[in-house]
Amino acid sequence: MKKNTPLKVMTASAIAATIAVPAVASSVSAAEVNIETVAIEMDGQVYVVTYTEFTDAYLDGEGEVYDLATEGDIVSFSTDGESYISYEALVDALFDADENQDTADVIAELEEDEDAMVPADVVADYVMFGKEAMVESVSANTDLTTEVTTVEGMVSNLEALELEEGETATVTVSVFANGDTSVDPAVVNEEVEVDADGMFSTTFTGLPEGDHVVRVSLSEDVSTDAEFSIDLTEVTTAVDAVNNATNQVNLLTALENDFFENVNADLIAEYDAVLGSDNDELETVADVQMEIDTVNAVNAVNTADTQVELLNALQAGQELGVFTDVREDYIVTYAADLLDGDTETQDSIQDVIDGAAEAVVSAAESALNTAESNPSDANIEAASDAVAEVPADLVDEEGELILPSFEERLAAVKVVNAVQAGDGFSQVRLLAALEDNNFERVNTDFISDYQTAITADDLTVEDIQEEIDTVNFNAAETAVNALTVDSSADDFADAEELISNLAADEEDETAVSDLTAQFNLTEALAEAASVDGNSSNSDIISALTSLSELTEDFDVDTVTDSQLNQIAVEIDGATITSAADIQTIVETVAVNEVLALDANSTEAEISEALNALAQASEDFDEDSINSGLLEEYVTQFGNDNPSDAAGIQTSVDTANNTAAAAPLAVISSDDGSGNINATDEELLEALQSPFIDLKGVNEDLFTDYKAALNALGSVDRDEVSEVQAVITDVNNLNSVNTATTATEMRTALNKVAVENDVNAYINLGSAAKLEVAGVVLSDRADETDAEFATTADVTTAVTTEISARDTLFTSATGVNMGTISQVRTALVNYGLDSFTDLSASQQVEVAEYIVDNRPEVTTNEAGDTYVSGGYTTITGLETAIEGALAQ
Repeated sequence: MKKNTPLKVMTASAIAATIAVPAVASSVSAAEVNIETVAIEMDGQVYVVTYTEFTDAYLDGEGEVYDLATEGDIVSFSTDGESYISYEALVDALFDADENQDTADVIAELEEDEDAMVPADVVADYVMFGKEAMVESVSANTDLTTEVTTVEGMVSNLEALELEEGETATVTVSVFANGDTSVDPAVVNEEVEVDADGMFSTTFTGLPEGDHVVRVSLSEDVSTDAEFSIDLTEVTTAVDAVNNATNQVNLLTALENDFFENVNADLIAEYDAVLGSDNDELETVADVQMEIDTVNAVNAVNTADTQVELLNALQAGQELGVFTDVREDYIVTYAADLLDGDTETQDSIQDVIDGAAEAVVSAAESALNTAESNPSDANIEAASDAVAEVPADLVDEEGELILPSFEERLAAVKVVNAVQAGDGFSQVRLLAALEDNNFERVNTDFISDYQTAITADDLTVEDIQEEIDTVNFNAAETAVNALTVDSSADDFADAEELISNLAADEEDETAVSDLTAQFNLTEALAEAASVDGNSSNSDIISALTSLSELTEDFDVDTVTDSQLNQIAVEIDGATITSAADIQTIVETVAVNEVLALDANSTEAEISEALNALAQASEDFDEDSINSGLLEEYVTQFGNDNPSDAAGIQTSVDTANNTAAAAPLAVISSDDGSGNINATDEELLEALQSPFIDLKGVNEDLFTDYKAALNALGSVDRDEVSEVQAVITDVNNLNSVNTATTATEMRTALNKVAVENDVNAYINLGSAAKLEVAGVVLSDRADETDAEFATTADVTTAVTTEISARDTLFTSATGVNMGTISQVRTALVNYGLDSFTDLSASQQVEVAEYIVDNRPEVTTNEAGDTYVSGGYTTITGLETAIEGALAQ
């Protein structure tokens, strides 16, 4: 927050009067207490004004600050413009103070009282009153020698922008050619940064001659314009004279212009070699001056006789931009190549300069390579000396500093040297070297293993760290592999700690995660193996659930709550080595429950035991249980003596087949002509028999069942599945023939489609299915007795309608891809009544409307095959027809 000149007040009573009753401020004399700013709250926002503004406002009795002070509430004040003291705390302190108590003492005490200070986060929301950020002092100046225009200025009241910490204000600088701000700017520099003092600067190169306007915008509403002109007449004339010079006399005359500096007539021949009509045309004074400076600098190098003269020449050339990276430390190297009497060029001189630095870098690189391959004390010392010769500001081709990477490599070599030395001396020295050099995951218990693992072949920090991590992993793996369900809690804790100290898996590696999973599984298995007959059901199910979540070899969903205690008893008495062992126990308990059934068992007990077995074992099918044959199952178990779930399944199947034999015998009987040889009562009783458990038998459809079964022949109706298929088919046909609405027909067709694999119908959307159902409902009226004779007739009606829809919607000549005439023909061929009832001229108009208003259609890349979109329902087409007719 910007500080302002403070008004000083003296006594406690005076400061109280000044702030609480500002009207008397004029009577206050200056003394030792500085009040810089006052914070006033109005409409939920706290505004800050300087103390001078505050008192002046009361003296004037008007103005925006006066309105703020009289309508708002004083909340705090500041002596430094940064930290604020609560006004309420000040008032309390002043009224409690002695009449003549020094104000400085009162405020000093408040500044030490945390409760009296306004929290910093609250102060952060204070805003300067009446202060708006503005763009000021904009200027544009063009360097005629380089033709670069620099635009500068400042943003005042920068704090009013309320920038977040680390955020930088920016402005947009636009140049309007010929001063016309009504057109787009000729050139724009966006996001020009404003520094902390509000200053900004940016440049434009090659602006044309003429009058211009530069506009600096802080926002859409805050900007400032400045006019400037560029007159390149003189510089253009000067440069043209140089470019057009045809001989040395003309060139020297052209160069003897105030725009050019340091022209040496003795070097006119050298200037003529790079300037004048025989050379590339230059554009600016700066371009010409660079050629002059280059000739002068090269000449100074070539005429130098001593190292001092040579260094002066090189440094002077660097100041002019002719040479780069000239270093005094390398003057001996420069002199060896440049004071040999040969005539040098700018490029050859620069090569010598660069070569000197490159030699130092190469020497350091070579020394480091040697030290890295053999980190001995001597090699490290040599590398240290070589790296010390590399300049701190030397950069590589990418502009990155070279020295930091060399220093990093040197430090790493020193670390390797320290570790190698410690490794060869003692475990104590090795441990110290590892810890002192910040190697990660060092376990003192494994220092002997580290000493063995680290060899002379480990030449990098990464190599050594990898050896440490390998030792750690091997130790953790050994500990985890040693765990069993009988391991102690300490064993598990030790193994877990070792795992926690492992390096994370690299990408595409799973060794650590696999080991962790193994540990978790063994731990869960141990927990599950620890249950016994005294464990509560909640403890048992918790342990089994944890195990189930970690392996596919055990599924807690196979466990029945009623058998939990017995499962725990069996686990307690078993040798558990895997989750599969637990799964086997669950199945064994369920099998034993079934095998324990006898003639005294109730139907509820039998049903519960069989369902528990179905839950516990994949070898027993719950769907095979017939509630009417429970006692028969127990009898069959006594006959077969099964020992496992598969054997129990065989016994149940045998009982089911035996019970089903009688009703199936009736259904499959043959009177000699293929028809059922039984009375209607006998057949109905057989169809309703619980022993074959046919689904959906409807006594009202008995006649249809009988006819359909007779049509099969006795050979094809001697299995339950065959009879069930007939029942389902008759029921589905009845649903179709009794449907009275399109919705009911859609439900009926859904069943027919599923049973008969009518995928074309199944794949339709709900709306399309409803439309097809409506057509089938209409078609049914044309059938004999207004009913379909078979479900095959139904599927034919369905597929016929779907085929017609496909032609209408997806063909190249249909409503989604066809021309107007093709669309008309497609609608006529489909037989859409709302279209065919129209006159020929109306049909053409409607077809045109359909084409013009066709929703977006997606086709293949060739554009000749429909993919999606467009019209997809008859309802959509009828809506389009209505829209066309309404025009």
